[in-house]
Amino acid sequence: MQTEMTKHKQTKEALEERLKFETLLANLSARFINLPPDQIDSEIVDAQRQICECLDIDRSTLWQIPEDEPGKMLLTHWHQPPGSLPPPEGMNAEEFFPWSTQKVLNGEVVTFSKPSDLPPAAGLDKENFSVYGTQADVLVPLSSGKGPVFGLLTFAVMHEERIWTETVVTGFTLIAHVFAGALDRKRSDEMLHKSEARLSLVTEAVGAGLWIMEVDTGRVWGSPKIRELFHFAPDEELCYESFFKVIHADDRELVHHEVQNSLQSGENFSCDYRIVLPDGNTRWIVSRGQRYVKAPGEPERLLGLSLDITERKRGEQALEERLRFETLLSEISARFVNQPADGIDREIEDTLSRLCELFGIDLAAVWQWLPGSAPGFVTLTHFYRADEGPRLAEQIIAQEYFPWCQQQVRAGHIVKVSSMDELPPEAARDLEMCRNLGVKSNLTIPLSVGGAQPIGAFGLNSTLEERTWQEEIVKQLQLVAQVFANALDRKRTDEELRRHEKELSSLTGRIINAQEEELRLLSRELHDDLTQRLAALSLDAALIERQFGPVQPQAVQALKDLRAGLTDVAEDVHNLSRQLHPSILDDLGLVQAVQAECDAFNKKTGINVSFEPADLPDLISQDLSLCLYRIIQESLQNIAKHAQAAAASITLQGFSGGINLLIRDNGIGFDPSKAKQKAGIGLSSMRERVRIVNGTLAIASEPGKGSEIQIFIPLGELHDQAKAADS
Repeated sequence: MQTEMTKHKQTKEALEERLKFETLLANLSARFINLPPDQIDSEIVDAQRQICECLDIDRSTLWQIPEDEPGKMLLTHWHQPPGSLPPPEGMNAEEFFPWSTQKVLNGEVVTFSKPSDLPPAAGLDKENFSVYGTQADVLVPLSSGKGPVFGLLTFAVMHEERIWTETVVTGFTLIAHVFAGALDRKRSDEMLHKSEARLSLVTEAVGAGLWIMEVDTGRVWGSPKIRELFHFAPDEELCYESFFKVIHADDRELVHHEVQNSLQSGENFSCDYRIVLPDGNTRWIVSRGQRYVKAPGEPERLLGLSLDITERKRGEQALEERLRFETLLSEISARFVNQPADGIDREIEDTLSRLCELFGIDLAAVWQWLPGSAPGFVTLTHFYRADEGPRLAEQIIAQEYFPWCQQQVRAGHIVKVSSMDELPPEAARDLEMCRNLGVKSNLTIPLSVGGAQPIGAFGLNSTLEERTWQEEIVKQLQLVAQVFANALDRKRTDEELRRHEKELSSLTGRIINAQEEELRLLSRELHDDLTQRLAALSLDAALIERQFGPVQPQAVQALKDLRAGLTDVAEDVHNLSRQLHPSILDDLGLVQAVQAECDAFNKKTGINVSFEPADLPDLISQDLSLCLYRIIQESLQNIAKHAQAAAASITLQGFSGGINLLIRDNGIGFDPSKAKQKAGIGLSSMRERVRIVNGTLAIASEPGKGSEIQIFIPLGELHDQAKAADS
């Protein structure tokens, strides 16, 4: 039992440390959502500080490859202890740490727990790590999507060697992804501003398509660039309606409104809209124009420029979609970090629904290899389907129905199938099952924690159409899978802890019940045997006293003393028997037994104890009566030993749902938090007795203000369940 309790404590501490780190990562991820570009640098440095403080890390650095100097990787952000050796201006990682930098540029995460872990090829790196006092370090690449590595993020310990756990390294990779996304958004924002500036210059220099519309006739003259943009023939006559035939149907009203507004108000014409080309492709066009008048209030023509901005729009849409997903990912991380175990399933199914809506996917599921399941069986534990199609089977033999896919997932590989034709020949059985289920595209990601054997899989499926799984989306969904895996692992650990607690509670209940039975037998033996024998001896002594009185008067007093001693011993044995097991509890019930205990306590200690029973049920079970009696008995003993009280009170109140016991004294009181840390056998026994009957116990006390113990024990179904569990 001691081993189980130690294991329970260690597991709980590990969960609390991981929860603290995951909470910090979730909060940091949320801070970078919608962060203005001019605040990103300062927020990164502050985030480095918080991570260092959370994990007792001394230094964090962030390096980037400048766009105008691709051969360098310069230090741009850092946090380190005061008094540390400052980095030189323009410090280049490729000069100081060439081996490590090359590894990171290849997309690898570099870790070492002590300098001697570095290979001989990293001699210069090792020398410079020593110069800056580095004992252990983690170096993580910075990249966004399919793009190349554009920097690296490090976390170093200077005061000791450090073994980096898989959970910590995974967390560093997640925060590196957050930093990379923020820095990439900053770069994209700067590029968009530059693009807009160039667009302005092109427009001013008439480098775009030029057009002139006559207001009276509606005829339009367009430059060759205009004819190229809108796919007009070189000799085609153009008019206002010619353009409207090309403009997307959903944007025609917007363009017409802007044109009429410019003609009537004189304001400059400005509009972004879509056009549909003859091949069906859609392009984005920006048009800017100005009204010219021949007389006040009489517009003659509208002159303007048009430019294809499709790529810019696509970039903006991609950024918006990525921002939406990062917002969702941040919300998911925050919601799962503090989610109680019994709410994890609901959150996973809600997340599946939101992911399907975000990515236009119609079927999502989570499968698990559950402990205790038959070999080879995988269980569908979470499911969402956008349409009204049939639900998947809740349990299947994965090796029989999806042998190739299971093999890949078990090995930790992602299964990415845009079209069923991409499946290899050895996946023939998997192909057959996918076609039976109507699946046209599939993405399956293993669920694992810390690099361990996968506990299940997270699958997204399209049954309506084939779809391409972009690498950027896959990477982002891997983060979701990691969140799912951590949450499910935490749930399994919690369930295991609850199972151990239940077993421990059941064992404690059986021990207490066995102890009470032994005490009952011992009490009965003392009462029925020893007490009777002492009474017989007392009668024999009285008989001898009468016989020897006339003959030996000097022996009479000795015999009287002997009888008095036998009477005292018999009384002590009777009290001991009552302490071991109060027969009055069986004979007269709980109220009479408690009253007798209070009377005996008053007589023995001189402490005035009042007892007030009220509205108690006519029938209280024997085990519940014994539980309440033992708690009262233990409380009175504690009052006598520790409270230095002059008076105490016991209230036993019946309610429709249970029984409430309130014990108060006016003694010296104590600090409940310290008492909980150093709880004696008596208090621990009280807690276990209450837990066995599904009750609650609360202790309130302050030094100098007495103490109060309040216990509520339910009656009916909950009590019956507890009784059955302990039998």
